[in-house]
Formats: sequence, structure tokens, C-alpha cells
Amino acid sequence: MNVILKENVENLGSIGEVVRVSNGYARNYLFPRNLAVVANEHQVEQVAHQKRALTKKLALVKAEKEALKTQVEAISIVIRRKTGENQKLFGSITAQDVAEAVEQKGLKLERKQIELGGALKKLGTFKVPVRLMEGVVANLNLSVVADVE
Repeated sequence: MNVILKENVENLGSIGEVVRVSNGYARNYLFPRNLAVVANEHQVEQVAHQKRALTKKLALVKAEKEALKTQVEAISIVIRRKTGENQKLFGSITAQDVAEAVEQKGLKLERKQIELGGALKKLGTFKVPVRLMEGVVANLNLSVVADVE
């Protein structure tokens, strides 16, 4: 089935593209989430008209994400955890932990945006990529330090 994407869908396409997907994927995922519409002649003509408006919308969203990128890169997050031998952590630091620490600094990020590449299990300073949108990636400064009690 050919569909027209109304929003960017990861690993599928961007706004306004006509893509071919299976019927079940369209019916069960794209349509209920209002991410796509069926690509018929009438819809294709409407997309040509709406694509200009969507381009403006995308430019505004990108400008917002660029501003958020500068805010994310300006802050430094410090997470304190108990450690054992050889400075290994009891437990690990996950994307959820980083998202909560960023929220305490006044910024709202979803854990899906934070790309740790697995859980952090040692002390140190890390540059954590945060994917704000396609083409806009911020590097968050994260320090994991020992909690001394």
C-alpha cells in the first residue's frame, strides 16, 4: 500500500514522502497514530500544496531544536553513585537516569532521545549524544562520580 507520511517516521521517511508499506503496518501503526494517509490521486495533489506549509513548519521546528541543542550543550550533568572495587558502579547509569538528571536542570528530554549505547558501568566523564531530531544532535556533558557517604 502506498501512503503519504504526515510526520517524520524513523527508518521509513520524512514528511510528505510517498512510501510503500505493508497493509498491516499502515492500518495498525501509521493510521491510528495519524502519521500517514492513503496515497490516492486527490491526496497526492493535496500534498503538493501542503508540502510548502510543512516545509515552513519543519524550519520552525528545526530552529526550536537548534536552540534546545545550545541549551543542552551548555549544561553539565553530575550523577553520583556508589562504587565498588576498581571504580565500578553498583548498578548502572541508564538513559532514564540521564533524562531525570537533565529534567532537574530545567530541560525536558525523552529517554529515547538519549543515545548511551548501553548502560554506563564505570566512573568518568562522557559526551552523551542526544538526538533532538533528524540532523540535530547535541552532546551532553555527563560526569559519573563516586558517592561518598
